[in-house]
Amino acid sequence: MRKLTLCLIGVLAASAIGCISHEGQLAILLTSGSTATLRTDAQQVNVEITSVDLWDNEDRVWITVAGGSQIHELIGLAGRASPIALLNSIERGNYTQIRITFSQANSSVITDTGRRDALRIDPSGVTVQALAAVVEDETANVVLELDLDSSLSRRNNGNWVLRPVVRQVASSDR
Repeated sequence: MRKLTLCLIGVLAASAIGCISHEGQLAILLTSGSTATLRTDAQQVNVEITSVDLWDNEDRVWITVAGGSQIHELIGLAGRASPIALLNSIERGNYTQIRITFSQANSSVITDTGRRDALRIDPSGVTVQALAAVVEDETANVVLELDLDSSLSRRNNGNWVLRPVVRQVASSDR
């Protein structure tokens, strides 16, 4: 009987070890960097993000880490960062791509006269080569910069267009 009890304890312990999670946390942040050379009459540039996805290298699939609508004012992000995805629990590992999907529905430019103009975003999604190294029981921070100077333009017909140029500018494991 004692042998059977010890065997059962061993089986339960082995099962529990197999269920131990090896997870960390991840914060994906967005900044717009300097807008010093932005030569337009735009006072605010509001973009709607509808999805943030992370490439899972091990399973070779995209994981949606933030969905729904979130609006970020890009000129105000110069010199600071805003979270676009916060994960309290994600499997440890190296994630190498982040995909951001934008929507034109609630994206706009507010001019220096206070007029709100529609903002066309083309393409509506951008994939960024970015390293997110998630370590067990640690928080990884990934900062992405949308280069507003290179991305925003105003056409001859007065229409605003954003062609998102995004790159990783910082990463940490703490």
